[in-house]
Amino acid sequence: MSTDYKFWKDIQERFKFFLMLAALCACGYLAWNQLIYIIFVLIFGGIAAAMAPLYKVSKEKIDELYYLDENNLLKAIDTIDKAYSVIRGQDFDNLLVIDKIAHLTDTLKSGEKTAKSLFTRKRLERERIDKFKREKQQEYEEWLVQKRREKGVKYGAPPDPSNRCPNNHPIRATENLRSSEPWRGIYYFPDDPDYSSEAKWCFICKEHAERDGYRRPKGNKYKGNKYKYRNF
Repeated sequence: MSTDYKFWKDIQERFKFFLMLAALCACGYLAWNQLIYIIFVLIFGGIAAAMAPLYKVSKEKIDELYYLDENNLLKAIDTIDKAYSVIRGQDFDNLLVIDKIAHLTDTLKSGEKTAKSLFTRKRLERERIDKFKREKQQEYEEWLVQKRREKGVKYGAPPDPSNRCPNNHPIRATENLRSSEPWRGIYYFPDDPDYSSEAKWCFICKEHAERDGYRRPKGNKYKGNKYKYRNF
């Protein structure tokens, strides 16, 4: 085999390897800086030398899988699958390169298997947590309906044992009016002077408080209060 033939055959093999690297970059498997470095090694060291950093990138990507969330694991699975298709479709003549390519495809398949396993595990864990949250929310809503029924109101929630209102129920309502009053009690906004009064009930908004029979306190210090409450 002539020297010229070997030379041009090597150039041809390197060009095919370069096209493979470009395809790996296009599918998102290689970053630009990784591509440039591997091409640099390819030019000055040949394909066998360039396989080392490419294999290193693959190992690093597999190690990173353990730190990804569900969405990024799905993206990783897709990217690895595309990279596998790119590399699997290559046709090199150099036996050493063929062996290294086979080793790399095995690594990719292992990475894809790992990513799918991690994705399944994280999905099942998320579904378990979501189910637990739904059950707890349903229990709370059923408990809240029962508490409202016992109190004879349609809205609001009771304060906790330390007399703090729930975060989404900022309005505090007291029940210390005279029996002659047509109202059940008085409700206070968070910036009212007497907001720290003992709460018997809590509301999301003033409309709910008034519909359940509570009124604003009387007196000049409460007039013109423009408290901006959040609608939940």
